Amino acid sequence: MEPITTGMQGAAVEDVQSRLLQLGYTIDDAEVVDKRFGTTTEQTVSTFRLDSGLAAGHAVDIPCWSALVDASYKLGDRTLYLRMPNFHGADVQALQRALNVLGFACGEDDGYFGPHTEAALQQFQENVGLFADGMAFQDTYAYINRLHHVWEGKPSVTEAESRIGFARAANVLDPDVRPRATKEIGPMIAMIKTLIEQGHAYAADNGDVYFAVRSDPNYGQVSGRNIDDLMVGARIEENEDKNDPLDFALWKAAKPGEPSWPSPWGEGRPGWHTECAAMVHRYLGTPIDIHGGGSDLAFPHHENECAQATCAWHQGFSNTWMHTGMLLVDGEKMSKSLGNFFTLAEVLEQHSAAALRLLMLQTSYRSPLDFSWERLDGAENSLTRIAGTVENLRWAANHATADADEAASEAFAAKAAEARAAFKECMDDDFNTAGAMGAVFGFVTECNQYLEQAGDAADKAAALAAADTLVELLDTFGVELPEPKVELPLGLLGVAAGLVAYTGDDVDEAAAKILEARAEARAAKNWDLADAIRDQLKDLGLTIEDTAAGTRIKSL
Repeated sequence: MEPITTGMQGAAVEDVQSRLLQLGYTIDDAEVVDKRFGTTTEQTVSTFRLDSGLAAGHAVDIPCWSALVDASYKLGDRTLYLRMPNFHGADVQALQRALNVLGFACGEDDGYFGPHTEAALQQFQENVGLFADGMAFQDTYAYINRLHHVWEGKPSVTEAESRIGFARAANVLDPDVRPRATKEIGPMIAMIKTLIEQGHAYAADNGDVYFAVRSDPNYGQVSGRNIDDLMVGARIEENEDKNDPLDFALWKAAKPGEPSWPSPWGEGRPGWHTECAAMVHRYLGTPIDIHGGGSDLAFPHHENECAQATCAWHQGFSNTWMHTGMLLVDGEKMSKSLGNFFTLAEVLEQHSAAALRLLMLQTSYRSPLDFSWERLDGAENSLTRIAGTVENLRWAANHATADADEAASEAFAAKAAEARAAFKECMDDDFNTAGAMGAVFGFVTECNQYLEQAGDAADKAAALAAADTLVELLDTFGVELPEPKVELPLGLLGVAAGLVAYTGDDVDEAAAKILEARAEARAAKNWDLADAIRDQLKDLGLTIEDTAAGTRIKSL
């Protein structure tokens, strides 16, 4: 193609200008109307070339045109897949950014659809129940768009090994190490050899290796079970290769079709309990501070982990065991067969990660958690309520027009200190998150009562400190409050012009004039005008909120 450059006019120039404007660049209106490659178009093209890493210049040549086209693609405009040459563009970059934030790492979001992007896309598709072909069709885009509130505007993650699915979207911290059992066979074999040498394990004739349960005098301490009671009513598989029916496998001889590895006892694979114990010891050392898991894992998994680890290395395995209650759905066990099985992706489509966290925090970790969409709705409403209180505290602090009552301020500040103390006391009591959240909700009530009583004489320091306290306590749990929509739309200028003949261009000033007019209308019992103000604001997604500290316009 011939370069498009200064002085040219017509459809080609119009296309260039349209793409640049779409990307957020500025061009003089007269040049756009005339479809003329003038001074501002030239300057904008030069800026775009620099922004795109192209050679300096002001002409739209083939490299510049290709970059313009690539930058113009939006997510969903075309089907993306791995090919040569690679797809490149803003839509690829948006896809990569979404995948990275959601926890399906594809490396740097550089806008090139390569093998890492394909692999991450396949993992995402598999996670949400789509056919994992690594091709981004409309069904994939639909899922990503439904989850836009989770990834949009958040920073990308570039660690190529960070593939933890939707955990990151749920605001779960990334682990420092992700060991894989298949890469740790050596340490597992070494652990088993140590147990045999110390008389805690034995190799059977069939190639299996078993742990001798009765060699550990402390067996049963994790689950609180007595070894002599385990035989009573127990359903234990008969195995003549074992010395004792309670003994469990550390190494299983290979069976046809199973993956296997070489060992001193022949081809085989490690037992589940052995895998976990060996990897904990290698990467964390023993004893560790906390070992967690579901209550159904206390026996036999955690019990067997602890037995072989303490016998092998002669020190405790975990200082604290934390076993969580089961997850129920509407009072029933979650099960695919019952049709009450939900994935994290499905939950995050409809609700924020913060609401899900809040729902879980309101039940002791040791107790069963009964999930329902209604309870999740309630958690979302609670978040909105807390966020509203924080917003009201900060607004009242910055809009106080009278002197604060010193005694009331001191009493309110003391309530904040009491809330912090109660929160800490609950957390020190077996991680009592339900009690800690009770302290938070109680303080929210105290805050609202203070604002009601203080009116326009709220103490700035006390109000801001209270807001910070609520945010800080929730941040301890990784709960992010929804951001209040504080920016008023430009459409408010038109409303103010029509209702109160406002001719300025300051949105905040327009809002103040509208509130003055409403107050005057209500005082004069001019309900038609008051209703007209309310209706026109509603059309803009706004409402008027009357508080003790004053009246304001805010988002619905």
